[in-house]
Amino acid sequence: MQLKHLDLLYLHWPFVDITGDREFNHNPLEEVWADMESCVTKGYVKHLGISNFNGQLIMELLSFAKIKPVALQNEIHPYLPNNQVV
Repeated sequence: MQLKHLDLLYLHWPFVDITGDREFNHNPLEEVWADMESCVTKGYVKHLGISNFNGQLIMELLSFAKIKPVALQNEIHPYLPNNQVV
């Protein structure tokens, strides 16, 4: 991409690589977020964000995050008002 850094890196959901048998490996949110924080520390990324997190996941993340997310991207429309997060 020939960039010095990314402005914002989103975590959509804490899943990682697919194994040879096409099953998702689930990593704990705390581990995934720590890896993302290291990208900020190393200067690869300026800010971190989350996408499609519900209230419970947001509260869990905030309980251990050293770097708080600066953005929350969620699907919201008349058929899915997502009142808990809003």
